[in-house]
Amino acid sequence: MLQSTFETFYISVKPRMISIAKKILRDKDMAEDVVEDTLIQTLTYSNKNPDNELSKNIAYRNLKRACYLENKRKREVTNYEKTV
Repeated sequence: MLQSTFETFYISVKPRMISIAKKILRDKDMAEDVVEDTLIQTLTYSNKNPDNELSKNIAYRNLKRACYLENKRKREVTNYEKTV
């Protein structure tokens, strides 16, 4: 029962999350990785019923934060490589 609830949540939010992540990161592979990590994190820490609007909003907020952090990390690596 709980597994099907998580699957329903996963299927309902994944396409939109990938779209958001691709717009922020401009890299399809990295976007898919960040979405997977965010969904796992959200489902791990969500309440017993993740298929509600609050859980979706939390997932989208966590995704945006994760994308911005990934962009920041990517810039730092690029800047370091330029100095070396």
